[in-house]
Amino acid sequence: MRTDRAPTLRRLLFLLTLSAASFVGCVKLSESFSDRLAGFAGSRTAAAPTLQIAGNGVRATSVDGQGHATSYEVARADLGEAELGAPLYPGARLPADGGTRLAGASSELLVMRLGTRDAPAMVAAFYREQLRARADGRQLIDLTEPDGEAVFLLTRADSTAIQVRVRSDADGGSEITLTAQRSPRPAQS
Repeated sequence: MRTDRAPTLRRLLFLLTLSAASFVGCVKLSESFSDRLAGFAGSRTAAAPTLQIAGNGVRATSVDGQGHATSYEVARADLGEAELGAPLYPGARLPADGGTRLAGASSELLVMRLGTRDAPAMVAAFYREQLRARADGRQLIDLTEPDGEAVFLLTRADSTAIQVRVRSDADGGSEITLTAQRSPRPAQS
């Protein structure tokens, strides 16, 4: 990523994250809220970003002061073990929408949240074992707290990464967030 475009990309990512949160939570953006978000990002770029709402997602395009256009898409996605590169926890509650996909020209971020009644320490032990088995000489970072909450990060030489975050939920079970960062897949026709 070019450093002169980094501030624009951060603002666009902020805008898209808020848009994704509204879609994931099944909340429709009001026009005034969308206008305020576009104004926030546009106040620091050459033109306000354009937002296109289509199907199950949002596409935003922004042009910086030097005329460089940047586009990202945020959409619901049917995600599974193959797309995420990590196993789904056995018996976990799967989200009805499958997950979220954030894609730009150079990378794609896939996110899925799962829930289980199992304690964080048990879930963390499962992912620790599974990711170690998949590491195959790649770096695995294990950040585990005494209460069992954990973050695991498996990086690969091809600039892809898998992150698993395990934390306790309000009912004493676990919330699992699986995140995969990779190069974008070609569009299927």
